[in-house]
Order: sequence, then structure tokens, then C-alpha cells
Amino acid sequence: MFFARKAKVTLTAYGLIVAGAMTPVAVAANEAGSGNPPLIPVQATTFDQETIDAFAAARTRVDEIRSTYLPQFQQAQTEAEQQKINQQATQEMAEAVEATPNITIEEYDAVVRAVREDPNLSDRIDEAMAEPDI
Repeated sequence: MFFARKAKVTLTAYGLIVAGAMTPVAVAANEAGSGNPPLIPVQATTFDQETIDAFAAARTRVDEIRSTYLPQFQQAQTEAEQQKINQQATQEMAEAVEATPNITIEEYDAVVRAVREDPNLSDRIDEAMAEPDI
């Protein structure tokens, strides 16, 4: 059940189909509240190169999954169809992050939130994504 909870949280917070890869994944779901997970404040965090490389690998896979599902999402005729496609994409993206060595969904989320505050971190991620082994 824990994975299902994370996938549900991921659906709301990744905003994967509509918003893009650099949207936060809130990890502390408030399942009894409004249905929207609370955002965890970003603290000054330093990420080692291993985490940056793992994030870049996970983000590359997340972007590939988004590219696969986006046309289906855009062609959906109803909001229910869009939600179903978004749920499928989100679950696949969460699985991709979980399958990436050296990073968890929570760490991925922390990097996403931190990059908004730190342009240098964004540059480090761009460099890692440009490396041929990613």
C-alpha cells in the first residue's frame, strides 16, 4: 500500500503531464485534508554529485515518459480520460524514479524544490544531464 500512496501523492505533486519535470513531489500526503499534499519548506541543502547524477538520470526517464503520455493526454475527450492517463503516467514516473539507483522520490522532490532557489544547482543538473552516460 505504501507504493500506492506514493504514486497518489506523486500524481498531485509532480504535475507530470501538464506542468513538467521540475514540479515538486510532496512526500507528506495529507490524506485526511483537502486532498492536496502539503509542501515541505525548502531548506538550504547541498547535494553531492552522486545525488545530482541520480536526479539527472531519473529526470531524463521522467521526461521520456511524459513525452510518451502527453499526446494521449492532449487527445483525451473527457476529464476522466485525462485523469486516467495522468494516473498511468504518474505511476510509471514514480516507478522510474524508484528504479533509479542512489535516489528516492523524497530526494528527487528535495532537488526539484531546491533548484527553484538555487540557479547553480540547475546548472549542475543541466551538466549532469548533458553527460553521455545519463
